[in-house]
Amino acid sequence: MAKQDKLKEKLLEFLASNKKMNIRKIRIWARQNKYNKKLVENQIAEFALRYAAFAVGGRSQGVPPKDLIAEEEKMGMDVEIEHTPFVEDARKISWDHLAEVKHYYTMLKHGEKILSEMGDKSKAPDVKLNKIKIKAQPISKRDK
Repeated sequence: MAKQDKLKEKLLEFLASNKKMNIRKIRIWARQNKYNKKLVENQIAEFALRYAAFAVGGRSQGVPPKDLIAEEEKMGMDVEIEHTPFVEDARKISWDHLAEVKHYYTMLKHGEKILSEMGDKSKAPDVKLNKIKIKAQPISKRDK
């Protein structure tokens, strides 16, 4: 593993393990682990830039979809909070999904129920989700 990759990995572990982070704590960590302070600060800047791109990117562009359904957003927050310790990130991820498919989390819930009922069966069931009316477009048309 390259030195820079190892720094990224260790720094991410450190950041994830500390809820209240500040630059002073990061500098102390760098000194204790014998990392160059400037390299660590540059890596933090890279993380910040990537996070900024995440925050305003995706289908939602960082804002809630116009036709957002409150119950779908709540279901989305419950699902996405499992993947991140940050409420803002979970909300943004759920908005991205809901911007693409209005009833994303209802569909996910039904899909999980179907899969659990299938158990170890290898054949997919014939499923009709006619209670949910969804206007889907092929990905190629959406992305144009």
